[in-house]
Amino acid sequence: MTSEVRWERTDERMSDMDEVKYSQLDISVGDAPLTRSEAATVPAPSDDGVPAGRGVGGEGAVPSGPYRQRGFTLVELWVSILIVGTIAGITLAAFQRGTQTEKLRSARDEMLDDLRTMRSYSVSGRPVVDTAGAECTVDKCGGYGIYLAKLTTGYSLYQDYNGNKTYGGESSNEFLQKKQFATGVKIDEITYVNCGSSYGGGSCYNPGGTNPSVGSLEIYFAPYFGTTTLLGHNPTYSLGQQVTIRLRDTASNRTMDFTVDKLAGGIRE
Repeated sequence: MTSEVRWERTDERMSDMDEVKYSQLDISVGDAPLTRSEAATVPAPSDDGVPAGRGVGGEGAVPSGPYRQRGFTLVELWVSILIVGTIAGITLAAFQRGTQTEKLRSARDEMLDDLRTMRSYSVSGRPVVDTAGAECTVDKCGGYGIYLAKLTTGYSLYQDYNGNKTYGGESSNEFLQKKQFATGVKIDEITYVNCGSSYGGGSCYNPGGTNPSVGSLEIYFAPYFGTTTLLGHNPTYSLGQQVTIRLRDTASNRTMDFTVDKLAGGIRE
C-alpha cells in the first residue's frame, strides 16, 4: 500500500509580500483516502530557504519582507547624537545670551527706579536728618541723589546734609544705602554727551565739543523743584546737560546704555 501526496504551488500577493502557499490536491493511500490528522503529518516541500515542515509564518519561520526586524547602525547612532548635541548647544547659547541681557536690563531698571525715587523725595521736601534724627540746619541743605563711579559694581543713594549737593561717603550723615548689581555687571563708562543746538549750540559742558569720560558722578535733585545737577569728577564737570551711563556684563562683554538729562527731569532711557 503506497501513499501519494501531490502539492500544487500557488503565488498570491498579500499585504505587499509574496507568500508561497501550497494546496493539497489529492492525498491517498492506495484506494483509501488519508484522514485529516494523517494528512497534517505530511511535510510540505522546502522553498525559499524555509525548512520542510515550517510553513511561511508558522512556528520557527524565518522573518522576511517588511516584518523583518532591524536595529540602528553605528553611523545612524552617531548622526542622531550629533543632531541632538547641536540643538542642545544652540538652545544653551540662546539661554545664556538672554540671561546676560536680562542682568544688564535689571541693573539699568533698578538704577532708573532709584533716580525716580530720589527725585520724588526731593520734590516732596522730605526732611534730611542725620543718624540721630536731627534735621539739617545749614543753608540750602536738603535734596537727594545717587553717586556712581566708573568700573564699580554698584552705586550709593545719598542725601545732601551739608548743603553742597555732593556725596560725603558711607561714613557720613549723607549716606543712605548701597546698591549692588548682579554678579559680573559693572559701570563701564560715564560720559558727558554733546548736546548740539538743543541747548544753545556747542557742547553740553564747553565750547570744545568733545565728550569727556569722568571717573565718578553725582546726580543730585534739589529740594521742592527737583532741579537736576550733574556733578562729574576726575576730571570735574558741573555744567553738563546730559550724561550717558554704560553698563557692561564682564562675562559676555555685552553693554547697555541709558542717559540722564537734567532738563528732562533727570531721566531719559
